[in-house]
Amino acid sequence: MGLGLTLLLGVVALAGESSGNGYVLHDPAHFEAGRAEAMECLRHENGLSSLESFYAGLPQTGVVGTVATQRAYLAFRKLRKYCKAGQFGQLLKSASANGQYNESSPLLGSKAELFRSWLDFSEKHPEVLRFGHALYQEDASCPGKSAEALGPPAIATMISQKDGARARVIAREKLDGYAARFQLTGTTAVAFARGMGLTAVDDSDKPGRDWVVGVMIDPEGLTLEIDRRKYFVPSELIALHELGHIERIMPGEPARKGSTGYDDARFEIGPVLEQIVNTDEVYKSLHKLNFDSEVKYPKAIAGNYANPGLGLIANSFRRLWKKYGSIESGLMSAEGLDFVRKYYKTSCQ
Repeated sequence: MGLGLTLLLGVVALAGESSGNGYVLHDPAHFEAGRAEAMECLRHENGLSSLESFYAGLPQTGVVGTVATQRAYLAFRKLRKYCKAGQFGQLLKSASANGQYNESSPLLGSKAELFRSWLDFSEKHPEVLRFGHALYQEDASCPGKSAEALGPPAIATMISQKDGARARVIAREKLDGYAARFQLTGTTAVAFARGMGLTAVDDSDKPGRDWVVGVMIDPEGLTLEIDRRKYFVPSELIALHELGHIERIMPGEPARKGSTGYDDARFEIGPVLEQIVNTDEVYKSLHKLNFDSEVKYPKAIAGNYANPGLGLIANSFRRLWKKYGSIESGLMSAEGLDFVRKYYKTSCQ
């Protein structure tokens, strides 16, 4: 896989040291017992009334599979770990480094429960799997259960290289606006490192380390030559793609080992469609076009019955995103399925 494709599509490389460290609650009884043990430990320490007040305000009972429970479960788990070791300074440590998110981060998991519903839905609808496969791997067939190489990046052909600098200014405004909703800035929301473009879960449980997920982005963006023409993807749009993954990750979720075409089709369809909509808006702002107009971009997405254009996809899912509040909710609606079924077969036969 070429580095350029990896950067463009923001592959979720969830790779921690271990996925068996008990960060996910499976039994509500464990939540209540863990909470009681954590609070008892804290009460035996002096001068920690502010911490006690914080932890007392967390849920007293747990509901498996909810974001609120997972946030609290991780917080009580961390309290037990560091209370026993007498390392209370670690409890005050948040994921303060740029691009890092833990249970205290409001952005993390903000769409996780919806995303679980989407995963269940996608298993019953081969047409959306085909659509996700076409968006991510440029292949309209049903995705397989083995690793697949990325195809030619059609979504990279929306902004020309010559428009790159001006496009970055507009993309920066979008990133800053998005980040502000979560008390972040475009600079602090991600970590910048050359040659990088991924989201990674660290589920290590070594001393001084706890569950965290980080985002790393190349600060220069991505330039690609496709069909003898040069195109540009601003780093800010790659950052928005990756932050979309952060929204969909459940706090405490274990690191995924490896990736398959089937997983990519389901996990990437939301962030990729968001990226298409965002890139389309940057292009239209750049060229002073009405957002309702349909741009004819150089490449289309592979389909079974016809190849949907990127401009059509952008307009259609902009409307669905606005109407239903998320890309996945739009895809699960009757309108979303009607759109997908115009281009993709409803079975894998």
